[in-house]
Amino acid sequence: MRYHVSPNAKKYDFERFRITVKADIDDAIFDDDYNIEFEPGELEKARQEAVAKIPSKDIIEYYKEMSQPLVNLEEWGKGGKRLIAANPSAKRRASKKIHEVTKGWHVGIPTDRIVAVLAEEGFTPILEDGSRWIGVVAGDAECGSEEAREQYSNARLIQKNEEGKWAVTTTVLHMQWCKMPSGKYEVVCYIS
Repeated sequence: MRYHVSPNAKKYDFERFRITVKADIDDAIFDDDYNIEFEPGELEKARQEAVAKIPSKDIIEYYKEMSQPLVNLEEWGKGGKRLIAANPSAKRRASKKIHEVTKGWHVGIPTDRIVAVLAEEGFTPILEDGSRWIGVVAGDAECGSEEAREQYSNARLIQKNEEGKWAVTTTVLHMQWCKMPSGKYEVVCYIS
């Protein structure tokens, strides 16, 4: 078995959830450049075992914290505060990194790596209610099917302004995915 761990896991609080999985694996090989990847069938078993060991209060606190709005989107645009243009060089670097992260086929959708790349460049993706987009996506429609066309996620990007406060940008993360007959996912992700 080979497992990969994202180097940014500690920064984004994913480590708290992955540490249980790591502690139970005796012969694991860790590579700091990638997500955890499991052989087919192992992921669900490892997930169930790991989650069973995490105290419910920790999971609840984590999601409470992550679901708190970072910005009130009603205050921005259309008569409110003006949306800001994202830093062009940070946007360009993030685009290149996202391309590298998502090219090829994947055992799972690398949303934590996408979020980590955005954070490295000073961006945070948010949902329509202003809360953090943490990359929870669903759907395994086969590539080329009508269902796959409806399988997408968009998230507005925010970044801190000169005063250290969150500002909503004109930039949006777009992601679409589908499942190949091999069982791996094809992911198209970009920011515009």
